[in-house]
Amino acid sequence: MPINRIVSMTLPINPHTLTNEDLIMHLQEFNQIECRTLTLIMIHLLEFDRRRLYANLGHSSLFSYCTHTLGYSDDMAYSRILAARTIARFPLLLDYLKNARLHMTSIITIAPYLTTENYAHLLEQVAGQSQRDVEKLVANLNPQPARREHIRFLGDGRVYIQFTAPEELLDKITRTRGLLRHKFPAGRLTDILYAALTLYLERQDPSRRSPNSRRRTTKPLTDSRYVPQNVKDAVWKRDSGRCVFTTEDGKRCNAWSWLEFDHIIPRALGGKSNHPSNIRLLCRTHNQLMARQTFGEKATRSRAHAR
Repeated sequence: MPINRIVSMTLPINPHTLTNEDLIMHLQEFNQIECRTLTLIMIHLLEFDRRRLYANLGHSSLFSYCTHTLGYSDDMAYSRILAARTIARFPLLLDYLKNARLHMTSIITIAPYLTTENYAHLLEQVAGQSQRDVEKLVANLNPQPARREHIRFLGDGRVYIQFTAPEELLDKITRTRGLLRHKFPAGRLTDILYAALTLYLERQDPSRRSPNSRRRTTKPLTDSRYVPQNVKDAVWKRDSGRCVFTTEDGKRCNAWSWLEFDHIIPRALGGKSNHPSNIRLLCRTHNQLMARQTFGEKATRSRAHAR
């Protein structure tokens, strides 16, 4: 795309004046422009580096030029320079970057493992993958020995804990983190493990378990806001512990955290809470979206303030 075309497409636009359809279209177009612009930056950065023009401009290195003249942070300068020099060795990366099949972080992650023999195959393996999947693939290319368990006291009531675990434990931690997002929005590993272990000890440790710990507090069935536990369990199993919001073209929300039990027919309109057929799992975002569509923006804000 000619550079003047890119500039003309990025002239100031007031998003408040756009329809929903135009806003979505513009955002997708600008994302494509960003990918193409980043590709152009890589190409120009490579040639700038090859000519060593930073020296003519009073800089001792390309890194110095990027941080002091282009205004990059140290991390951004390092990543873009590494990506550019990797692209110089494997120009095919430009196509993946331009078409958003690879992002900068992925390029940096796989850079040390690319060779003339494996790069084409490796690029196809990582194209379109999440950063976690890219890291897993790279780890399998260069397996590391297990590290022994280590606990070190840091003082002030803090300890440093290190251990090697199976990947299944990471899956459990990720799932637990999602379930506890309401309580721990930051999702810190310390909070997640502390909460999980505390719950286990309260239920299984005879020295800590309260005589009344097995008793469940119940709410009267006349309270229409209360969703019985058996209904929650059935809905959770049916919806696979995931937000069920689905777009008109069949794309289902991928949220596993911030989940809420939502009434399909709202309580205010006579919806019941005592059967799974009227309860569904929605993430907070889509629960609020459904409320706005049903009650309107002003009414939804009033209900939120009243809580």
